[in-house]
Amino acid sequence: AEPTDDWTVGELLQWCLLRACHEVDTKAAKIADSVTRRYEQGEKDILECLEDGSNPTKENDPNNNNNANTNTHTTRTTTTTTSNANTKRSTRKPFVMVSVTKGPHKGRSVRLQPTPTEPCMVGRSKGSKYREKGISLFKDTEVSTAHGRIEIRNGKVYFVDLKSTNGTQKDGDFLDPYTPLELTDGMELVLGGTCLRFQLP
Repeated sequence: AEPTDDWTVGELLQWCLLRACHEVDTKAAKIADSVTRRYEQGEKDILECLEDGSNPTKENDPNNNNNANTNTHTTRTTTTTTSNANTKRSTRKPFVMVSVTKGPHKGRSVRLQPTPTEPCMVGRSKGSKYREKGISLFKDTEVSTAHGRIEIRNGKVYFVDLKSTNGTQKDGDFLDPYTPLELTDGMELVLGGTCLRFQLP
């Protein structure tokens, strides 16, 4: 009903409020309907794009088979090249350069390549595994025959003191026997009267 002259102010305000609420509800419903239709259309467009991308057709392209073969060959070549590169990296053996900076063998440098199954021995021994694959410090009488070893663990290089008579020092502190010490580039260890400097790639 429309307002009349005999309505009170309170009744008129209430009528205005109800009318405003009705108009708001009507507009909100229209907006919601419009948004819903746009959403549904957008969802449909996206699905169509995905279907077109996953199922490309080139029925009228006479070179379609050639292109497919070329792409397959390129993919295989790329995969093979990547695989070969990864194989070369994985088979590359870690190594460590050891330089004698103090002691009877000062000035000597050795490139060692320890493996997880074959560590490089360090000591006063003149045995082949010291001379050929390790470090023989035969001139230093303070070094034990089997003083220590350099080994690989999880791709990292470690030095292990084999309970040597005079011990192994790092920065003035003695290493605990049979406790691996991870080597870092530039680290120096003192074995008897010999100082070894380690350089890692």
